[in-house]
Amino acid sequence: MLLWALAASLLQVSPDPVHLPADAPRATLTLRNQGHRTAHVVATTWSWWQSASGETRLDPSAELAVSPAELYLPPGATRTLEIEVTGPASEVERAFRLELEEEPLQAFGRARAEPQHLSVPVFVAPDKAAARVDLSGLSVEDGHAKFTLLNSGTGHLQISQLRVLLLGPRGQRLSLRKLPEWTLLARGQVSYDVPVNGRACQKASSVEVELRAKDGDLRRSVPVTRDACGD
Repeated sequence: MLLWALAASLLQVSPDPVHLPADAPRATLTLRNQGHRTAHVVATTWSWWQSASGETRLDPSAELAVSPAELYLPPGATRTLEIEVTGPASEVERAFRLELEEEPLQAFGRARAEPQHLSVPVFVAPDKAAARVDLSGLSVEDGHAKFTLLNSGTGHLQISQLRVLLLGPRGQRLSLRKLPEWTLLARGQVSYDVPVNGRACQKASSVEVELRAKDGDLRRSVPVTRDACGD
């Protein structure tokens, strides 16, 4: 369950993310207004892509349908949205985003608040869809650790932890950099360019990348030379 905190209201949204089977891609999304004023919610739908070159893109989509697409939710009230995905079947998981935007109601004598947004992932997966992650191109160049994560599987990978470590000659940790959590879509990839601590790099003998995810952990390391650490 995801809590969406707003200046004057609080919406509960469940489930998040939404997982749909390919043979019956329909579900309901529950909204509850725990705030003290009526929420005006407008829904829009997007297809979600990650290209082989690492580009992430959202395009307007008619394949993800939601009803109602607009609603007023009084304080304490609960409503459900009907979600359905159309389009040809695929052996690879399809990914969408459902954006819920709260359009603030105009209050007499008060400034109009900025719209608030919530983006809910929607996945349509065939049977036995699974992620298959690999890490390539790990190196340190000019004081930056560089590498690429590739998901060649048929399902998305939810990365719960991603860390870049500089290790000394006895394997001792010299520096640690935590990277943001990330969703790597099926057949997608993302490249990283991470600045490393210069002083620690000069003493390091290797750089290591650790990944933790529901589908399994991954660890890679390569040697580091002082010349790669930059000035």
